[in-house]
Amino acid sequence: MSDYGLKIINASGETQIDSIYKNHCLLDSGVTALDVSANSFQEVDFINTTKVPIVAWRPNSSWGSAYAGLKKSGADFIDAWFLSQYDNGGGVNSIAWIVFVPGNVNAIPSYGLVVYNSNGEVVFSGDDNYMKIQSVYTGSLGNISVEDADNNYFILMPVFPMKYAGGGYTSPAVLFYTMGLKKVNSTTIAVEEFVFGVISSQGFISGGSIPTTCTLIEVNI
Repeated sequence: MSDYGLKIINASGETQIDSIYKNHCLLDSGVTALDVSANSFQEVDFINTTKVPIVAWRPNSSWGSAYAGLKKSGADFIDAWFLSQYDNGGGVNSIAWIVFVPGNVNAIPSYGLVVYNSNGEVVFSGDDNYMKIQSVYTGSLGNISVEDADNNYFILMPVFPMKYAGGGYTSPAVLFYTMGLKKVNSTTIAVEEFVFGVISSQGFISGGSIPTTCTLIEVNI
């Protein structure tokens, strides 16, 4: 914490604005329909940025979904990779997503509050919308009680653990699993292991693992 400048704390005593901390602000948001029969990574396009993004999403109640990483082109981050629970019967797994980046996004306003750090970097601008952490949960596979699964967004860690198993001459399907989220109701999110892809193999193969513990972060703006 800085020993100079402006410091603002909330009712819980948590620092909200400080002349050292670089807050994360809204870059982009939207809704994307994932194809449940895609059997592969699916790209969610957001506004290109050279800053390292934080991606959160809101799952639906029909299929599991998982954030799997970022796509880069040159110096720019251009897409987020998501996985849907696989269903060869087809369907749409609609998820809402939101992307935050450190520093500021919008132009510096001609009036209002702007806070800089000692390097001259903007750590807060009154014209941007900043990420608010609603709650942090540590749990395991299964249901987690949350504040608002209808309107908030979620970050699941670890990101994209994977295991695979199957194959053989009589049943050649190899199933790929990851850990993701599914909405149960307005106050409950399920952390689940689900199949996201299937390939054929004439020999039995297996590998990887899905952790039994996780961290779930609930955010909004």
